[in-house]
Amino acid sequence: MEEKHLTAVDLRHAVLFAAFVYLAIKFIDAIAGIILVFGIIVLVSLILNPLVSWLERYRVPRILSASVIALLGLSAIFLFIWFVVPRLAEQFSGFAADFPSYIDHLQGWLRREMPGAAKRIPSADMLAGEGIRRIGPFLGGLAGYALSFANLLVSLLIVFISTIFAISNPRPIVQGFLALFPPEPRQKVIDTVQSISLQMRAWILGTLINMFLIFILTWIALTILGFKAAFLFAVLAGVLELVPILGPIAAAAPPVLIALVQNPIFALWVVVIYTIIQQFESNVLVPLVMGGKLRQHPLSIIFFILVMGGIYGLVGVFLAVPTAAVAKTIVNKFYIEPRIGSEENHLAEEAEQIVSGRAEV
Repeated sequence: MEEKHLTAVDLRHAVLFAAFVYLAIKFIDAIAGIILVFGIIVLVSLILNPLVSWLERYRVPRILSASVIALLGLSAIFLFIWFVVPRLAEQFSGFAADFPSYIDHLQGWLRREMPGAAKRIPSADMLAGEGIRRIGPFLGGLAGYALSFANLLVSLLIVFISTIFAISNPRPIVQGFLALFPPEPRQKVIDTVQSISLQMRAWILGTLINMFLIFILTWIALTILGFKAAFLFAVLAGVLELVPILGPIAAAAPPVLIALVQNPIFALWVVVIYTIIQQFESNVLVPLVMGGKLRQHPLSIIFFILVMGGIYGLVGVFLAVPTAAVAKTIVNKFYIEPRIGSEENHLAEEAEQIVSGRAEV
């Protein structure tokens, strides 16, 4: 057999390919923020367009219905700031005031049960001193935080205005998008977009219902248990419903730790309450409000949470589920379904062979 040697042409091709990959990564990294903004615009437009189209069938102009929806959204934000934020601030201030007593209580318990570990827990005064020591660098970088906040406000304004324009007159945008594809696969593109739109509506409606009910149930349960910051932790539990699997765990951790500092039996009751609420959500709320339209394996959800969180931070974590749904739909429609056809049963058998570790004879 003739032995192949690496030629100068092969080396040049390899270098050019590596340079292309590097430049592509740098380009994507440079426009990652733009991709996120327009991704959110498309997501919100897909969610709101059916409502605007329904009103259009009753001779309501799209620009009018889009403006009314925008005003309702702004009103909801204003009401949230007016009624919820002051109470959150009040309970957070009370929690911060009680925090030194939690530390002292924890140190007292550790001195009795584990004297060696008690020395590793700093006192409340030491924590306060550390906070004062670090406030200088924080204030020094306040301009950077203010700039980031200003960028956030500008991005939100762009999303708000662009979404109104998109749902007010979407037909030229959709026609331009469909023109990018040849006539043959165009119907598949239409089916894919409609499937994504349906899933996004199911996601936002189900998520909002889950957030509200989890907030109410958690608030009632923690209030009955006597938590001072019950409203604060209930809002935290509701917000973290945006992050499946990991969100409920993160929401339960602070109240469990606070209860553990006060009384282990109290902490056990908190764990039981959160477990019952999450079981109710998993077995009743999610199947009822989403109807299986967003069936995702937990491992794939965690993967997208890590990827989106690594790229976009907290906003990416909140958008992990719709991103996973969009990616799964596109891959299924354009890659998996055309390939497997009638092989689905064979795939199940082959997967079982791998999982069971049984070799085929």
